[in-house]
Amino acid sequence: MPDKIYSLDNYMTLIFKTDGSKRAEGFEAQYTSMDSNTELDPSSNCSTKLLNSSHGTFFTPNWPLSNPLTADEIRINGTNSTGGSQDIIPRICRKPDIAYITIKQMQAVRVRFKSNRNKEHSGVIAGYATYKKGTSQSSAVPSCQALLSQSPLPSSGVYWINPDGGSQDNAFKAYCDMETDGGGWTLVWSYTFTNYNNFTDNSNAITPRPNWRVKPVVDVPISTTPPLNETDYNAMDFSQ
Repeated sequence: MPDKIYSLDNYMTLIFKTDGSKRAEGFEAQYTSMDSNTELDPSSNCSTKLLNSSHGTFFTPNWPLSNPLTADEIRINGTNSTGGSQDIIPRICRKPDIAYITIKQMQAVRVRFKSNRNKEHSGVIAGYATYKKGTSQSSAVPSCQALLSQSPLPSSGVYWINPDGGSQDNAFKAYCDMETDGGGWTLVWSYTFTNYNNFTDNSNAITPRPNWRVKPVVDVPISTTPPLNETDYNAMDFSQ
């Protein structure tokens, strides 16, 4: 191994490979660069932090202590919207500096953990949350019918919709029936009766009623709150 290696190129790659016969094998090297923005590739060495300086030291994992054949690592990749494989996080060898990773336009995500087997109880714990269209105000859809384009088909429930197509600030929650006659139905009005036991009596009326113009026989409340289930007796604001 030469004492010094010089290069006029933009970058240099140093690869160390061991046959595993001696677990303490490894190397430590110093570098000096004319570019003060030089930094190490985080995917190339799991034991060295990024170095934003013109000089520094890099080394094989755990050097000069016992060098494991492989380091504990996590790799995250997935299948994108066109069906191709895509790296999301090629390699993580320590606790990430960020609290979470945002992933968009992916059909599937795979998280793989590989142990160096030096510790019997080593492992990884990762939490996840999925957000489909309509599950948050920022991802509101124009109507329940728009949910039919999702795969797999969402189940019946409460979703965020934005019928006017303008600012998401105008979006609101509504109940979407995704089962009846192919699904895509929006529950706009759910009501009961004021005197159901005397159904034909003049005192019996639907309640509440929407805010469209009508002269009710019986004075009942007007609702402008979207019903969130079939027994949530309310009506959407039909003036919008």
